[in-house]
Amino acid sequence: MVTSKTARRIEGRQWMRFFGACCASVLLTNSQAQQPTELIVRNGLIVTAEGRLEGDLRIRGETIAEIGRNLTATAGTREIDARGMLVVPGGVDPHTHLVPELPNPPRPNANQDDYVSGSQGALAGGVTTVSNFIGLGTDEVSAFATRVIGQVQKSGIADFFIHVSMGNDPTRFTQPATLKEMADRGFTSTGEDFLANLSFDRNALGFYKAFKASGAAGVVSMLHCEDASILADSRETMVAEGRGSLHNVGQSAPIIAEVVAVQRGVAIAEATEKGFAAAGGRGLLEAQWLQQKKFFDEGQFSPYLLAETCSLLGSKQEALQYLEAAYDRHADGLPQVEGNPVFFNLRNEPAFQQLLAKIGLPPHV
Repeated sequence: MVTSKTARRIEGRQWMRFFGACCASVLLTNSQAQQPTELIVRNGLIVTAEGRLEGDLRIRGETIAEIGRNLTATAGTREIDARGMLVVPGGVDPHTHLVPELPNPPRPNANQDDYVSGSQGALAGGVTTVSNFIGLGTDEVSAFATRVIGQVQKSGIADFFIHVSMGNDPTRFTQPATLKEMADRGFTSTGEDFLANLSFDRNALGFYKAFKASGAAGVVSMLHCEDASILADSRETMVAEGRGSLHNVGQSAPIIAEVVAVQRGVAIAEATEKGFAAAGGRGLLEAQWLQQKKFFDEGQFSPYLLAETCSLLGSKQEALQYLEAAYDRHADGLPQVEGNPVFFNLRNEPAFQQLLAKIGLPPHV
């Protein structure tokens, strides 16, 4: 995850966004201007993973400090009436192609959104986290990561995570050192490899090896699933029959092209699962923990979410440590800790039972 300088507090941004007529102006103004000391959003229908509540949100900076009804405003508090609106978790856009800065003048047939306009469009629709797809090319991973992170921090308003595209030649991505360096810099998504392109079949063995290596390094790979040969034959046939105009484009990609490619993609995933299961699952969690710990140390990440990752890694004492920090900071999610399956492995720990008692939850029997 890469956060922009104007969008640092993950705890609040990850699930609070408005839908309504005033949505865009509120979000964009607040992200770019001086934050008020305190903001209360009143009378909205608050929707979280735990349920719904008609009430108020107290926000300090970019962190949700309190949820309840009829919250008391302090001096200087700004208030927004969200009556008739939803207050919901921020959405995630998993696939964009944004450029660092738009060329002047714009280039025809090229990407027309940068980190600024892409962020604005996302936030206006309630999306707070955006994935941008960028090719590694011939760059060294370290230089690539430093440049991309700097570009996001300079211009991004939303939060971003980066998907590193392999392109047509997967050779570099078969190297464990390359994948490890990517994961160490927080780039744990790669692929965007087109079964719809004939170049995939020409390099099929290389892509297979890259998927296997990426799984072992804790890096997730993606596939575009459409069969290139079926697509090519369909389009050639349509053109020959005089059906090559734009209004026939929907017929140029038969459903069977997706069916065949998805089956192939699933088979590749199953065949490479041994590599992922051996180290990739834990590797992915460890890479995630490193990034979360970094943001936590900078005051930008929830201790409750960090406790979840520690528990999944089997680090019980660390998980308990961050749960205590979550209690001290009144972090979101803590009232649901007893029923969270991620923490079932802590139920027999005395410190966990003591935490439940402090929260006011019944002890687990």
